Amino acid sequence: MSIETKTSEKGPKPKGRGISHLLAALMAIPAAVLLMRGALTEDGAFAASIYGSCLISLFAVSAVYHVPMWRPRPRALLRRVDRSMIYIFIAGTYTPICISLADSIWVGLLPTVWTAAGIGIAFTLLGQNWPRYVTATPYVVLGWGAVMVLPALWAQYGAAVFWLMCAGGIPYTVGAIIYAKRWPNPYPRYFGYHEIFHFLVIVAAVLHYLVVYFVLTQPVLVDATV
Repeated sequence: MSIETKTSEKGPKPKGRGISHLLAALMAIPAAVLLMRGALTEDGAFAASIYGSCLISLFAVSAVYHVPMWRPRPRALLRRVDRSMIYIFIAGTYTPICISLADSIWVGLLPTVWTAAGIGIAFTLLGQNWPRYVTATPYVVLGWGAVMVLPALWAQYGAAVFWLMCAGGIPYTVGAIIYAKRWPNPYPRYFGYHEIFHFLVIVAAVLHYLVVYFVLTQPVLVDATV
């Protein structure tokens, strides 16, 4: 088999690679429009546009990278872009959630998250090919930084939003572990460990989309936004 049909995993690419994220990218378009049209405020609509753009871009870039058979040079470039999009999506998910909370929370947290994402992107684009556990760990750490907003989410939007936010972090974390360990790998020719990772990303993104939808389109239970 020629090198164009192989991945960095030293084997033929599973036939299902990237298909789930291609479908997710298509579904993300109307989902983003729904958010922007349903937002209660102009700030919310703007935050929804940022989040929606990041959501679509995450899955679209992943599909562009994973579905076709690329030659080594463009494949290496697309791999870096694909990994960089994860940082952008994490920061993009923080954006509408933070905007919906008190100024005292998001004014400090949101710039910090985007700065951290920018640093991660720089290391990803300009650095060497790090081991998988090294590349996966910053995603998990940056994502779970959201624990800082969990008390405010509970106070303003109730237990359901709180638990949806927590639940969304679990598939991301499990997926990162599977990605780093490359296990389980049930059907390497069709649906391997990477496909499980992609599926878990979709599950987590759906859960956090519900959080974003709720905080942007529903009135707060307790007004603490000032």
